[in-house]
Amino acid sequence: MPDPDPIIGRALALGAAGAGRTEAAEELVRLSEGRREPLALARDRFVARLHADSADYEATKALLLVNAALSRVGWSTGADG
Repeated sequence: MPDPDPIIGRALALGAAGAGRTEAAEELVRLSEGRREPLALARDRFVARLHADSADYEATKALLLVNAALSRVGWSTGADG
């Protein structure tokens, strides 16, 4: 299982810095090496944070960036190994 922590940390930093969504998403895709799984795990962690505290604006900003990265990666067909 890939480690989502680097993506989580970078998404939080990019969100705090007010990075543009397009550039931040591209950076997160590079950090994930184009793989959906680490991004999805990071997304799940941010969602859990927001369930615990809906006023966690850092997690909200980071989640927006991770979701943008996920939309760039797309879905695995199972054939792309």
